[in-house]
Amino acid sequence: MTAAPAQAAPAQPSASGSTADLYKRDVLSLLEALKANTAALNVAQVSKAVESFVSLVEEQCLIYELQTKFKKPSNMLILTKKKQEFCDAVSLVKSKDFKAPVNHIGIILDSFSLFGAGLLPADDTGKDFLKEMHEVLPFLGNKILNLNKEADTKWVQSFLAVCKAHFDFVHKNYAATHTWTGTSEVGFEQAFQKGLSAPQTTPAQAPVQAPV
Repeated sequence: MTAAPAQAAPAQPSASGSTADLYKRDVLSLLEALKANTAALNVAQVSKAVESFVSLVEEQCLIYELQTKFKKPSNMLILTKKKQEFCDAVSLVKSKDFKAPVNHIGIILDSFSLFGAGLLPADDTGKDFLKEMHEVLPFLGNKILNLNKEADTKWVQSFLAVCKAHFDFVHKNYAATHTWTGTSEVGFEQAFQKGLSAPQTTPAQAPVQAPV
């Protein structure tokens, strides 16, 4: 058995880019494939839930950007507001809409636990929790794969690819996720809300993965 690769040091702003830039390169660059496969799947409930998932991915990038401009806000719960709203909405679909594909909705709902790492303990306890949350995803993922339907297979593969990229990045850069290097003490909430209304974009040089 080969030894596990050594864990890389947390990404820091460098010539290759800030933490936000690296997140755009490693995670946001995979969203186009997910969006394309979601459109091809053409299930309204899944499309709506994926919109929420994509929004949380983009929100994580925004948080990395704001960490370099602001001091750590006193009210960190603002960072989980959208996540909680999405959890409530998707949970309602799962429990009330019997036409919604339960495994697809379920895996999206499970994936929401990968977000909000900045509010977890800044030690191995938080990292272990994230790892546990990521490890539950293949259970429903395999059920979708076992449908042996091309559209569902492509969808779940692209969805899990984004989840893995997000988890790998946050887990590897866990210290950066908890580090606020900015100096501004006012205006965080306004900047956060403004940023949420402006979709994050991948760098021009970042390759966009085609649907699998």
